[in-house]
Amino acid sequence: MSLYHISDLEEEPAVIPENYEEENGHVDPTLDEPETSSRPQRQQRLPARLEDYVVGNDNDPSDEEIINFALFADCEPVTFEEAASDRNWRKAMDEEIHAIEKNQTWELTDLPGDKRPIGVKWVYKTKYKPSGEIDRFKARLVAKGYKQKP
Repeated sequence: MSLYHISDLEEEPAVIPENYEEENGHVDPTLDEPETSSRPQRQQRLPARLEDYVVGNDNDPSDEEIINFALFADCEPVTFEEAASDRNWRKAMDEEIHAIEKNQTWELTDLPGDKRPIGVKWVYKTKYKPSGEIDRFKARLVAKGYKQKP
């Protein structure tokens, strides 16, 4: 009996004759047929979280959409100063203050000395008709409730 190391063995690829299976009775008749399953297969779909994403160039914006975006990209003011410089936005802010007073949304009172007031912020939105024309300028005065401390 001789001892040898595995590394001493020369590895030669195994050669199997083409007719080996036929000679030994191991012929598989389904090898030449395409694989079919009798089990029903469900339709594969993307997960719901990915349905809003589009890959490819099928939905590239048209020139008209790009021009439309460029024209209306800076229509809505971000700061009070921007809105105050336009008479349409000043009118919208006046209407909002009038609605607040009419509906008695707030009651002005003196603030106790140990309390801090909650700030407010103007939110501006341009409303459009279905045809794309400007319907109205809408301004809302909202409280910064996220700054409240319990």
